[in-house]
Amino acid sequence: MEVEQFKEIEDHAVVKAQEYKPFFSDLLFYYIAERYPDYKRQLSSNITETRAKEVLKKTEEVFTWLQSLSQFKK
Repeated sequence: MEVEQFKEIEDHAVVKAQEYKPFFSDLLFYYIAERYPDYKRQLSSNITETRAKEVLKKTEEVFTWLQSLSQFKK
């Protein structure tokens, strides 16, 4: 792979990481809520089915993106 191509891919990865950063914070909340019952009850009362579907869809998108990065491992 040429240096310019690698730099372009790297720049794209940085942009995507910044784009997904707020979403990672959201996912952290769900992780914490799963581990601690009080948070879990709070989450259960606040999240709608629509929001849950949005989070699942975005999680799948992020996971696919992360998997695509593995092709650039050394």
